[in-house]
Amino acid sequence: MTKQTDFKAIWASALDRIKIDIGDEMFNLWFNLTFLKNDGKEVKILAPSSYVRDQLKIRYPGIIETKLQELTGNSFTLDIVVNEEHTEKKAGTPPVLQTVTPSVIPGKQHKEPKSRHPQLKEDNTFDTFIVGDNNSHASGAAQAIARNLGKAYNPLLIYGGVGLGKTHLMQSIGNYVYRTYNNNNIIFVTAENFTNEFIESINDKKSAAAFRNKYRHVDLLMIDDIHSFTKNANSTLDELFNTYEQLHRDRKQIVFTCDRPVSELKNLNERLKSRFDSGLNVDLQPPDFETRCAILKSKIKTKGVFIPEDVITFVCKNISSNVRDLEKALNKLAFYTQLEATELTVEIAKQQLKDNFSPIQSNISIESIISIVADYFSLSMNDLRGKKKTQNIVRPRHLAMYLARDLTEHSTTEIGQAFGGRDHTTVISAIEKIEKKIKSEPSEEHLLEGLKRLSKEYNVK
Repeated sequence: MTKQTDFKAIWASALDRIKIDIGDEMFNLWFNLTFLKNDGKEVKILAPSSYVRDQLKIRYPGIIETKLQELTGNSFTLDIVVNEEHTEKKAGTPPVLQTVTPSVIPGKQHKEPKSRHPQLKEDNTFDTFIVGDNNSHASGAAQAIARNLGKAYNPLLIYGGVGLGKTHLMQSIGNYVYRTYNNNNIIFVTAENFTNEFIESINDKKSAAAFRNKYRHVDLLMIDDIHSFTKNANSTLDELFNTYEQLHRDRKQIVFTCDRPVSELKNLNERLKSRFDSGLNVDLQPPDFETRCAILKSKIKTKGVFIPEDVITFVCKNISSNVRDLEKALNKLAFYTQLEATELTVEIAKQQLKDNFSPIQSNISIESIISIVADYFSLSMNDLRGKKKTQNIVRPRHLAMYLARDLTEHSTTEIGQAFGGRDHTTVISAIEKIEKKIKSEPSEEHLLEGLKRLSKEYNVK
């Protein structure tokens, strides 16, 4: 049997060969692995997450076993474990590990920073982000990029509807870097605040220089809600573009969030859209039932309240929109239990959350739906009511008609009147086209869910 110390050299050589075959970028992204042990037949290695482990199996099946066989002449099976599964470490006798160190922000590594990062929420971490089928790709990509800043898939764009965890996931990258490395050169900012800071700096040379120095000399820049930039003046967009170019040239990591794919960002110049779209784009979808239950249980544990299992099931079956709505429901139920000092039942939960479950929101108007859809697609309300039949207007018009039928109690005749005096048959045709598209393109349903959420939030006073 090859000695462990000898096999570590073989392991390193195998990784070197893999790196030559697949290139530095992909190697740094997927091969942040730790050798644990070799018993002669099986090689055990540690992956940073289950997502990385699964992606290794999908993207590079058998590559490690092949390289080890080339170097030793022996066949090995590979056992890849992840951090939460790893139990090899014994108290007081940590094993000697051969680790592939990722390329990250320079600085002295330490585990516990003296204070939290002033722009980041402490609880927005990878540990508190519940992973399900709806977000596993985005979560895994964020973790991989956090360990390889600026080296692969730069920029990262995370997009999805309201309340699905975009900001949480982006801030998890920042918190991971901040807590792992002794370097505070990390900025998290909303697009709105970036714009406001820039506007304040315009008329003063000293302030302008300070602004450029702040944003163009960071190791990690995170900008939240870039869809807000569609409303900005060209000077702000030029500054954003120049900031991006400087950071990208210096191989500094950039992360964006957006409420929609880049292709749907209207009124934004093409050179910025191409930059936003040039790296890795990952989306967050509404969580499935199992994931909703896991999320709710996690938040219940954090709050330290007791919610019976049947009530949890009831809530998660009836609230499928997003994490934020689940949390709102939990807050209402937690307040009730504290106020009434009584155990929750499904009947009580049904009564307390009746407004949350209402399929028809009586305060949603056709006008508000037209406003939401027009704003989302950077159109005017008159565009949706008017007679133009260009594709960039017809599809949003059909979506708005579909939502008006789905979210209000108005008849197709009334909806047609609200859309410029159209006949009810036109409305029916529009609804049928959207229903057909939902069946052929799942992304259409996700878009509709996002527009529904926006419509409901718009009408909550």
